[in-house]
Amino acid sequence: MVRAVVNYIGMIADVAMVRDEIVELPERIGFDDLRNELSLGNTLRFRAILERSAITVNGERLEPGESAELKDLSAIDVISPR
Repeated sequence: MVRAVVNYIGMIADVAMVRDEIVELPERIGFDDLRNELSLGNTLRFRAILERSAITVNGERLEPGESAELKDLSAIDVISPR
């Protein structure tokens, strides 16, 4: 497990009530698993926005079906649609 910094950008930050947080994640994680991990303990509205949000890992967009290698303090940006 590694610690990653998750930055919420746009409307999702308001719904999450935080702009960023540190979460523990596996060193390798798929798009769907990452989305599931981020939705744990959050509201249905957060989950609905997350479903439509873009996710980047260290500046590289992560697409459905892809996975990412994480290092300690990797940056994950969750960018909600306008």
